[in-house]
Amino acid sequence: TNDADEGIFRVWSPPGPESGGRAHQDPNQRPLSAIATEASLASRETWDPYAFDDACEKSGVPRVNFGPHPHQFIEDGDNILMVSEEFDETRVFHMNTDLDPEQQPLSPLGFSVGRWEDESTLVVETSRVNFPYMNLGGYGQSEQMSMTEVYTLNEEETELRYHVTITDPVMLTAPYIQTGIWIDLGEGMVGYDCVVIADNE
Repeated sequence: TNDADEGIFRVWSPPGPESGGRAHQDPNQRPLSAIATEASLASRETWDPYAFDDACEKSGVPRVNFGPHPHQFIEDGDNILMVSEEFDETRVFHMNTDLDPEQQPLSPLGFSVGRWEDESTLVVETSRVNFPYMNLGGYGQSEQMSMTEVYTLNEEETELRYHVTITDPVMLTAPYIQTGIWIDLGEGMVGYDCVVIADNE
């Protein structure tokens, strides 16, 4: 593991409004409500936004990518780990593998294969996801969902831009795109303590 703050391998934090918010927009970006199918919209009818917090359930992708807490990239041999402070989740990006993604088991975090496009751009392809919700709005996603993430370090190495494209032929009529930045605030990772609140009724 590389413990030095070098390139992408450090803790990245979502910027607050005082930091400029989102850094860029894709002209193809559309609200999820505009491209969700009837099947995706139907899942919102049974969505309980407090269910995961109340039961201390782990989340899945893409939800863990967009939490309002820091993320850390760590070198781990041939792989890269992406640790999300919220939910205390660790994703593995397989950087040098002969494994066929279609033969991998389904899981909430899926199976991710990464590659470097250049020294400052990491591309990650994820499939085999069986987490039922695309976001905290309760929009549904199917096991046919796939996700492409592009992380680009700026020249000063103070910002990490992300461009995430989600496709799902069952739940989406067009790709769902999320863009933004994370910044280096020199923060550390804090443990995620989940406490189940008892129902007093």
